Amino acid sequence: MNASSPTLHQLPAATITAANLAEGDQLNINEMIWDQSENVLVFTGDAHSYNGYSNVDLGILGSYKPGRGLNIKYKPFNGLIGDGSAESLQTLNEISKDYYLVGGSDSSSQNTTLCKLMLAKKSDLSIEKTISVDIQETNFDHIKDIVLDEDSMIYIGGSGGVHKIGKITDIFDIEIQKHELKKPKAFKKKYADKITNFNPSTDTLEIDTDSFGIDSCATFAAGKNKKAVKKKLTKQDFDFLYDKKKGGLYFNENGSEKGFGDGGIIAILKGTPDLTSDNLEFI
Repeated sequence: MNASSPTLHQLPAATITAANLAEGDQLNINEMIWDQSENVLVFTGDAHSYNGYSNVDLGILGSYKPGRGLNIKYKPFNGLIGDGSAESLQTLNEISKDYYLVGGSDSSSQNTTLCKLMLAKKSDLSIEKTISVDIQETNFDHIKDIVLDEDSMIYIGGSGGVHKIGKITDIFDIEIQKHELKKPKAFKKKYADKITNFNPSTDTLEIDTDSFGIDSCATFAAGKNKKAVKKKLTKQDFDFLYDKKKGGLYFNENGSEKGFGDGGIIAILKGTPDLTSDNLEFI
């Protein structure tokens, strides 16, 4: 069977929030993510303006919701439009239920090259805080990627290697939580840890495996409800199991045998966040 070639369908701009951008300006998209919690496509990039500002690239942060067209927002770095700046937003990271971390560069006519890190609100893509790092005298030239390690340390990579910036909690004054879990007094709901406001984008569960009598190479799986967890996943030799519907986290003591054995519920995550193995640290 011959598969048909895909057809490109360009999304038109429905909203442009800056007078310096106009329909017909060339958009260059550098990174996109689909935010499931917001049901929106979010992107960063730059726009080459033909609206009276030749040879000027404007950094953009935008979004797209199905059926609504593109919402394009210009994010000025220095407030000087038409000064010959070459601005671009290259990176985009979802760091919490409320914020994105955006990275970019600005090479202005004043011969200053700045690395920019911005905290953008998910609700309206407004910039809550911006930090600037002058990289003119270094061999670093333009951000290409940003990552956060398990301790929330920010690393930027680009032309010139990898650089460490600092902890996102210190730079932007936002909270990232770690919750430590140990074997409860008994595997009953009244003894289970009650965890509220857990943010799977940033927060971590640290599980003390020694207290459960297992090593730190523990395993994890999640099921759509408690029935799927107890009837199916307990037979697959996972150590910790999560009920997506009710938010219950269970310790499976007896491996692939039926039920939890001498284990059971150890925590209840309020709001049933989307817990994955990336949110767990076995210590």
